[in-house]
Amino acid sequence: MNMNYLLSADGRRAAALLFLTAGGAVQTAYAAWALWMVRRNEQYAFFLGLAAHLSTLVVLTGLAGLLVKRMLKASVAGSTFEASDTADAPPSVTTTTVTETKHDL
Repeated sequence: MNMNYLLSADGRRAAALLFLTAGGAVQTAYAAWALWMVRRNEQYAFFLGLAAHLSTLVVLTGLAGLLVKRMLKASVAGSTFEASDTADAPPSVTTTTVTETKHDL
């Protein structure tokens, strides 16, 4: 099995999207089957439904983190910092400016 696509950042993101989507679909089918199995006991169905919602929330959070472009920019006292998770992001540059003042004593 050739897995050269995992060597690039875009290939890893595509594989993560595929695995998260497939895992979410399987988890949804399993939760539906489990809820159908306990449909006559309201308390079991309620708590199992809550657990199914929480696991769906985990999958959706993973998909959102994968699909949303994340970028951080900060500037403090003339120094700037920039970080990004894009595959073709330019190298981050840190710029520092020093100003000197003279005091007459």
